[in-house]
Amino acid sequence: MRELHMNFDTEMPWFQMERPEQLAPRLKNLRILKLDNINEECGVTWTLFLLEAAPLLEKLHIKVSNHECESFEDGMLRKLLVVATSNIEFEPSDFKHYKLAVLTIYGFQPSDMFMQYMRRVMEAAVNLEEISLHDHWCEECDFYPLTRYPKTDQDRELIREEINRGRPSPMKTIQVLFSDTKYRTDD
Repeated sequence: MRELHMNFDTEMPWFQMERPEQLAPRLKNLRILKLDNINEECGVTWTLFLLEAAPLLEKLHIKVSNHECESFEDGMLRKLLVVATSNIEFEPSDFKHYKLAVLTIYGFQPSDMFMQYMRRVMEAAVNLEEISLHDHWCEECDFYPLTRYPKTDQDRELIREEINRGRPSPMKTIQVLFSDTKYRTDD
């Protein structure tokens, strides 16, 4: 398996955390991992166990969202039938990953959850070349969240500085794509 795409439809992931050594035989050739529609309440730290289990992974794409394109009736039915979401508790080990080059996050918000996650990925992925951050926009229904951040180039620069804070060598390419704007920094 070279590419894996998992769509959680904003529901809680329904799988048991396995140790990376248990998953490694299944994910040993994985190059691209796409995790779509992870519910914001689940957090994203748990995805590190997949990164650790896939030593050849080159691209990690994550989409975090609580937005669902569905009719009012479908939404009400889903709320009645679905178990509530909760943060998935997972403590990643101290590992190094040598192949991951690109981290892309859709639904990014400059919260502690995302900043801590990016720092942890940057610690583990020693050859990470590019981080690409996007706000959440639904192409199907033109949904945008009420709070859209960052709004200015100064806000984008603050995000870049926060990502690089404490690093001996700053990340060279950080793209922040929000509200149909592109902000690219190359040192």
